[in-house]
Amino acid sequence: MGTARQTTAEKRPCIWMDAGLVARKYCNNHYDCHSCAFDKAMARKAQSSSNTNRDPAGETRTERILWPQRMQEKTWGQRRCRHTLSGRSTWRLCPYNYECFRCPYDQMLEDALEVAVPAPTGSVEGVEGYAVALDRFYHVGHTWVRVEDGGRVRVGLDDFAYRVFGTPDCFNLPLTGESLRASHAGFQFRRGSDQADVLAPITGTVRALNTRAAEKPFAARRDPYGDGWLMVVEPDNVRKDAKTLKDGDGVLGWIQQEHEMLLQLLNPGAPTYPDGGAVNDVVGHCTGVSWKDLQSAFLRT
Repeated sequence: MGTARQTTAEKRPCIWMDAGLVARKYCNNHYDCHSCAFDKAMARKAQSSSNTNRDPAGETRTERILWPQRMQEKTWGQRRCRHTLSGRSTWRLCPYNYECFRCPYDQMLEDALEVAVPAPTGSVEGVEGYAVALDRFYHVGHTWVRVEDGGRVRVGLDDFAYRVFGTPDCFNLPLTGESLRASHAGFQFRRGSDQADVLAPITGTVRALNTRAAEKPFAARRDPYGDGWLMVVEPDNVRKDAKTLKDGDGVLGWIQQEHEMLLQLLNPGAPTYPDGGAVNDVVGHCTGVSWKDLQSAFLRT
């Protein structure tokens, strides 16, 4: 999510300011505390310092003050939901002690917000009939990653995968809040009686799902790099994971190699697709290769 410049009338207090822990700070990250650099810096500061108090027995104790703790100390009528602070919702009080990950209302709004955010596709090139969006990274298991404002990443299946496996009957996506581990099974799709695991391209926590694409896989197939994205992930270390992904001109050469390997599986010894045209729905049109062979060769599962 982008950080647009705010006018005086639009300024809204940062959670830390609303909690009374800082004198003056306005939110410039749309109350997306998960990806906020200021929130992370303040949390680190709270971890490195402490506030000394005395318990009823007179013994000294130390505690680290974070904004959720201070907000919990407020009277019930003052515990405003962060979505009320942001203006996304009308007046609402927090019933979950500011543990947003436990709040179904928070999850609903996060999913709706992420789906509403446009995902424009940059330059797209064709390699042997496969569309390749050049503004993202690719995992060898044919998922793509696009780094977006706020540090989160958007994930989906690439055009090559859809041309090989056709349109899935359904996706089995993880729940928001679940953790993904790079190059381990992250989600599944099914077609008929066959199901395939898909490797997660990045390590992190799922923050939103594209339920429209999950419910209507043909829409994901039609626009794999745009409205067909599948999930939004908050990465643990995007720079580290990106080193294992393919990008730039290297992607085009890799897709060419994948295409040549596919041709060898379908038509050993021949340099062309069996019907001479562009590859499209290998599973539905070619009987000479099994689902398991395609899954092992291209999804690496």
